Amino acid sequence: MARSTKILFPLVALGLLSGLAAGCSDDPAAPADSGVPGTDGGGPVDTGAPPVDSGPGNTYDYVINRLLLDEGAEPGVTTRAFYGFNLDGRNSPSRTASQQAADCSHGDYFSTVDPDQNMGTCAAGSAGGGTACQGGVDNQLPNVAQTIMQFQASLNVQNTLNEQVDEGKFLIVVRLSGVNGTLGPALNDPSVQVSVYPYAYAAFANCANIQMANQMYQIDNRSLTTPGDLNSARLQFQGSIVNGRLRVNPPAANPTMPNFSIPLSLMGMTLNLNLFQTQLRVTPGETDGLNGNLGGYLRQTDLIDALTTIPALMQFRDAAGPLIQGFVDIATGTPTASCDAPQGGIGVGLGFTTKRATILPTTVATAPSGVCGGSTGSDAGAPRD
Repeated sequence: MARSTKILFPLVALGLLSGLAAGCSDDPAAPADSGVPGTDGGGPVDTGAPPVDSGPGNTYDYVINRLLLDEGAEPGVTTRAFYGFNLDGRNSPSRTASQQAADCSHGDYFSTVDPDQNMGTCAAGSAGGGTACQGGVDNQLPNVAQTIMQFQASLNVQNTLNEQVDEGKFLIVVRLSGVNGTLGPALNDPSVQVSVYPYAYAAFANCANIQMANQMYQIDNRSLTTPGDLNSARLQFQGSIVNGRLRVNPPAANPTMPNFSIPLSLMGMTLNLNLFQTQLRVTPGETDGLNGNLGGYLRQTDLIDALTTIPALMQFRDAAGPLIQGFVDIATGTPTASCDAPQGGIGVGLGFTTKRATILPTTVATAPSGVCGGSTGSDAGAPRD
């Protein structure tokens, strides 16, 4: 893998992957966007003008019920599409000789769920998406996972992500509101509201029900700015629906500011990692949400700082820099963008699916007992990490 270095503390990176579980899986695919570059996915082009909406609309609640991490591969070799987005506006070639400094020695992957991230026509089944394809997806997370598993033979990262959701230990609930029209491929709505609740609990005992639609969930007050007020979600985004597909893009006014925070539980501490240029897309339905796609990037300096605040890892700060540098695939910084520390970002892409959910009107301040993923006897009343 280009620019990768020897893994010095694989368990740390495993914790990162678990914390990044903010999206889901390879369930039967919904129709993909038909977009091409410059046309905003075949739907209405964003002109920057304030969107015109027709009223309060409908509200749909979903819980993320499956996470999907791509298998690691080199972009010019793999015949598989990847999750994630074109975060740097570049379509980096796979051949090193053709790359420029801003490509950070990493080629880009192609997407099939969101084809407007590519140049040309891309199709799964051919190396690199075919000769007419140049992908733009920035996503080094799969290669991080692959490198970890090379040193930890008993570890399967995908299974770890599945267990976190299936056991109710990492549940994210999403509320889609202000939807004017009927969900489906013909729906176009220029303005919808997306609220994300990263701390949520099942309101039922049987964890198998997470894979069922219309189950009840309760929101932890840590997801809110005002305890008890579901309308005060800390993570709120403006989005649109284009040809039936929900799109949430980075706020245009602050493109260089973090717009998503991931709570990472690691070695007894909870770290908040900031994603920049976070984008999210999913095809919402009456019972499911399919072809979910989450992408953003981590600043390498933020990641190093977060990991080395853990007492057991402070001694590895000097080693952490070269390790993280090997996965940088996005040039960042002003006035001159660079791939090298202290600048440079690591592209993150995850797939996800959702199930329709019911959010209870009452919130909780501590982990409830007797429910899937909740507290038991000795830890009753303790907040979820």
